[in-house]
Amino acid sequence: MSKKKTLFAITMVAAMPLAFAHAKPLKAEEVTTQVTTQDEATKTRAQIIEEKRAQVEVRKTELETKRIAQKDALAQKRCEAAQKRISTKAKQLENNRKMYQTVYGNMDSRLDRLVQRLDDAKLDTGELKADLATLDGMIAKLYADYDAFIASFKASETDACALTKEDFKTQFEGVRAQVELIRKDRAAIKDFFNSTIKPDLQALRSQLSDEVKAEKTEAVKTKTKGKVKQDDGSQTGTEVEAETETETTETEPVETETETTETEQD
Repeated sequence: MSKKKTLFAITMVAAMPLAFAHAKPLKAEEVTTQVTTQDEATKTRAQIIEEKRAQVEVRKTELETKRIAQKDALAQKRCEAAQKRISTKAKQLENNRKMYQTVYGNMDSRLDRLVQRLDDAKLDTGELKADLATLDGMIAKLYADYDAFIASFKASETDACALTKEDFKTQFEGVRAQVELIRKDRAAIKDFFNSTIKPDLQALRSQLSDEVKAEKTEAVKTKTKGKVKQDDGSQTGTEVEAETETETTETEPVETETETTETEQD
């Protein structure tokens, strides 16, 4: 019996190398997984918490980056819309500038013609000419201020995207101040015309009326003399009346144009 046990033991020991030779080798992935599993098992609780915090921070950074990108896209869209509105408004301002030039240019031309006719009528236009020179200077200032305003307004078209919202708002406050300056220029022109130019024209109209009355009086005297001479056959009353009407008609258009100029400025 002892011999049988010994023989069985020898047989089992001899078969062990063959069993190991037929065993399936482990793959590299399985080895890595086993190592990782072992590492995780050896991690402390503090390390696990720290890793989770790091993952949360990464997620926060990604969300913040996305939020900033959306905010920038919205700001770009808004500034482009603002640029479009500014460009449209700038064209309207240029049209207004042309309109002012036309209105004040027509007024200046009519006043020049009126002064010439008053000079032809031998009236004293010195004070009127001096006041008109002052008015021309005020109109020139309006043009200069308006041109500066348009230039600043156009510059804000580029700054709408280049500057921050706060800086752009500050710059636009300066543009609004220029608008107020233009309003004051226009109000000053209107006030000067009403308070100075109109009285000048009214004074000249008064002079003209006095001269017309004097001419009419002289015409009546001439007409009376003509009737006296009619008995002699030298000149008829009709001829004298025709001459008188001609003289009166020549002076009346000056007064009419004065009224027209005042009406246009109002």
